[in-house]
Amino acid sequence: MAASTKRDAALSAKTVVDRSRGVAALYVRSRIEGGVKYSSGDSKGRWTALARRLDGWTRENGSALSPKEKKLLGKALGTWTERATIDANWRLEALGVLLWAASLKRTIDRWDVATKSAIVAMLDTPSPAPVVDLASVLARAKLRSEEALERARDTAELWHWRANTAQAWSRRSPAIVKDAAEAALVRGDIKRVVGGDFPWRKKPFAELNDDQLSEAHSIAVERHYALEWLTDERPSHASWDSISTDT
Repeated sequence: MAASTKRDAALSAKTVVDRSRGVAALYVRSRIEGGVKYSSGDSKGRWTALARRLDGWTRENGSALSPKEKKLLGKALGTWTERATIDANWRLEALGVLLWAASLKRTIDRWDVATKSAIVAMLDTPSPAPVVDLASVLARAKLRSEEALERARDTAELWHWRANTAQAWSRRSPAIVKDAAEAALVRGDIKRVVGGDFPWRKKPFAELNDDQLSEAHSIAVERHYALEWLTDERPSHASWDSISTDT
């Protein structure tokens, strides 16, 4: 009970909205890095202009950024590594969860569907789409219940576990996977069991190819990451960089 009291005192709708803004800024920068690298002419000019807007926003809103986000966003345009760009791009999955936690998004997306980039326009962070006023975002934000956050975290951990086991040993241990899938169905964590396994776009998880498995793992780990932060005893922008997602 003491841990819950600490968490309740630390977490608020505004804290979650601000964390969303920092994550959104990092995601937008990843898009800019790719846009500048692979475009030319007018298209490249638009990405460069967006980079200037984001840079100005970052200087004015540094308090919404984690230390690692500040470091990455402070790097010169075009200097990100491919790994940093890919990782920041997948942060969109964490952003979707944060917006849901602040009641700005109705549901967490299906676990076999990647989050759409349009959600960035729900915040004041510069993006290719028109942005909204921060005051209106905060006025609509409402933190979901501790029970809802913890239930979502448990579901995320389960999907992360399934992605990890698919990479490691699940083909050699189908009985364990089947038992886990059937238990998850009873709890409502999955909608159906397919071939004695978790469902992934109408087929069993064990049948995913390497590209599909990589996508499934990225979706699960990023959403799990956000939910571990949301249910942490002392969530802060600084603690965001050190969240553990062991399964």
